[in-house]
Amino acid sequence: MLDFRVFSAIIDDFGAATGLRTNIDKCSVNLIRCAEAEEALVAQELRCLVVTFPLRYLGLPLTLRKPTAAQLQYLVDSVANKLLGWKALLLDRGGRLELVQTTLSAISIFAMMSLDIHIKTLIEIEKIIRGFLWKGLIHQHKKKQKDTPSIMALNDQSTDQALLDAEHELWRTSFSYIKSMAVKAALDLGLADAIDHHGGAATLPQIVDKVKVHTSKVPCLRRLMRVLTVSGVFSIQQHQNVVPPAIANGNGAATSNGNGAATTNGTAAAAEPLYALTPVSRLLVGSRNLISMMSMILDPTFITPFLGIGAWFEHALPDPCIFRQQHGVALWKMAEKDPAFDALINDAMVSDSSFIMEIAIRECGEVFQGITSLMDVAGGLGAASQVISKAFPGMECTVMDLGHVVAKAPTGTAVKYVAGDMFESIPPADAVFIKWVLHDWGHEDCVKILKNCKKSIPSRENGGRVIIMDIVVGAGPSGVKHKELQVLFDLYMTIVDGIERDEEEWKKIFQEAGFSGYQILPVLGFRSIIEVYP
Repeated sequence: MLDFRVFSAIIDDFGAATGLRTNIDKCSVNLIRCAEAEEALVAQELRCLVVTFPLRYLGLPLTLRKPTAAQLQYLVDSVANKLLGWKALLLDRGGRLELVQTTLSAISIFAMMSLDIHIKTLIEIEKIIRGFLWKGLIHQHKKKQKDTPSIMALNDQSTDQALLDAEHELWRTSFSYIKSMAVKAALDLGLADAIDHHGGAATLPQIVDKVKVHTSKVPCLRRLMRVLTVSGVFSIQQHQNVVPPAIANGNGAATSNGNGAATTNGTAAAAEPLYALTPVSRLLVGSRNLISMMSMILDPTFITPFLGIGAWFEHALPDPCIFRQQHGVALWKMAEKDPAFDALINDAMVSDSSFIMEIAIRECGEVFQGITSLMDVAGGLGAASQVISKAFPGMECTVMDLGHVVAKAPTGTAVKYVAGDMFESIPPADAVFIKWVLHDWGHEDCVKILKNCKKSIPSRENGGRVIIMDIVVGAGPSGVKHKELQVLFDLYMTIVDGIERDEEEWKKIFQEAGFSGYQILPVLGFRSIIEVYP
């Protein structure tokens, strides 16, 4: 019993000296041939749970006797189950050998370190490994009826794989925010610009030379680049040999690797990945980039409201939007009072308009044909109208927005600006253009805005129309990624109590606003052009 007291004292002293304390409460002790009085004393001295045999270690039952072959059947199943998700027939024998050496053999070796493995069990495991190594097949070992659970585990391969696939998808979905933060880091550091500076492809040392990264964080930057390449933001073109800076040896001379290449401490030149821009990251460089739009989307002011979306669902409507729930003020009110936040939004809208409008003119410029005057409602700083005006010089383009927005509008352009409130009235024009505005508002507000639009344009026979650029959920390409982005946008719009609508929801708004017809042109990726006729 003295030994146990000494053992307990040693654990306490070790914890006091190192700060690495052992959580005795989570430990257990097994007693062999001890009287009841002795068991009570051990429990008192070690302050942990006293348990009895049989135990389980590595999934196997531990007893005072050597485990039987039947008890070790779990180990055989573990080896076989490791093969269920492997497409062994797609590997050559060298590949299968590598898997055997690194995975299958490790299971039995690890178990043998603690258990006296029965010879029959080792033979059974060896059959499975040989079958996998030489034929790429799983050896279907025989078992007695009492081992039915293990038989089910082998035969129900699809169920196990489905569970693992589901777990994979759950982790992948939950980790999506890591990808977003990796993109934010790329924006903050200017990684795309650094690569673009080197002609569109650069090694990590070349990137580090152009960005502000502490030298101690360079290995972490490599990890960030790995995430960004796997997610398609960047790519790896090839590997390039990079010679580290030569370090003088003890005689004051730089070392060499025998081929004439300088080395560091005798180490040969290392192969460095060559990171290249992809179509995605090319949207982050150049004059018409989407940096400002992505910076707004990834700004903490826009991200933090979604941390409380679960609580938001618990409250009855009408309820503050999640932005106001988080910040105590509506988004538009914050923009009106905070110049920096207002600039964040306006710069984002300019970024998006400069990008998408040129594509819109190329893909469906006919919707603007024949219009002599265009009213860009809630057009911000007028980036969309600037593109339209250049494409159609004979068209008079006017932007209408709130006073504090128009006050910051650029001067010296062909586009005119007028302060106004779309809920009150809209100045007359041949056509009204509304880009990415109506999704910010509920059904009744949209009807009110469109009724004001209808009052400001001529009849359908005289060319009057409202041109809307917005999302029509379900329109456009039928791919899963396309639909996913549309519905993600729909949930995202809860930030301002907005909504992305499908065709039926749009149709209902148009009818209630008194319009006679509409046409959807799904030519802008996840967005569409909608022509609405009075």
